[in-house]
Amino acid sequence: NPIVYNLVGILFGLFGIIVFYKLCKSLTNNSVATIAILLFCTSPLFLSVSLFSLTDYLLGIFVLASFYFYLKQRHYFYFLFASLALLTKETGAVLVISTFMAEGLWMATDIFNKNVNYKKSIKNMLIALSPLITITIWFWFAKSNGKTLWSDWNFSETSDRGTIYTVLNNLFSLKMFNKYAYQNWLQLFVLNFNWVFWIMAILGIIKGKINLIKNKTLLSMFLFSFIYIISVLSFQTYTIPRYALPLEPFFYIAVAYGSYKISEK
Repeated sequence: NPIVYNLVGILFGLFGIIVFYKLCKSLTNNSVATIAILLFCTSPLFLSVSLFSLTDYLLGIFVLASFYFYLKQRHYFYFLFASLALLTKETGAVLVISTFMAEGLWMATDIFNKNVNYKKSIKNMLIALSPLITITIWFWFAKSNGKTLWSDWNFSETSDRGTIYTVLNNLFSLKMFNKYAYQNWLQLFVLNFNWVFWIMAILGIIKGKINLIKNKTLLSMFLFSFIYIISVLSFQTYTIPRYALPLEPFFYIAVAYGSYKISEK
């Protein structure tokens, strides 16, 4: 039923908007959150895919929810939504990697400052990795039924070796600098006046003197965005704009914060 199908996308979208606002407000303030939510709600890309419940759309919502509950230290909900992100699309693994790396860097900082609680730090690192349990079970189930990891539409020279090998090969051999990446990065950083938004974001961040290491969630969101840009958006496949959708909310947080700091007296 088309009505029911579209309704699912709308409901998930409303949930994503609420979570995004609460996440942004918790990290910044109400003014920044308001600007960010207006940008997000009027995003042509978000609106164009919101009715169809496409995987990248759902992935973006589950990633937002995961980061919100990660920030609030609601571990069971983090596990739930991070698992849903992984089950929606394999690229959700970037979320788990980013939270794990953030916990590791946080622990390293505490060790350097001689203020580390090893038991708590290791517990947090394991919690960050916990959604891998879900995807491991799913991969085992899929493999037992003759299914493989996201290998369709892999146009790389190493497509016969699988997706994971291709991604790692791109990173370690610097093959992430390819025509597919350039097209995706062009859409993300330049086209549709995004270059104007990025200038605003960078100027605002410089003015605000943000120190990522002081906020674990901001650090993990930055790591997620960076890893996603160099690994997922550089993958040799069709360059479809919606592949960058999971990054849009974090882009708008940066733009909203930049606008707020620039206009601040």
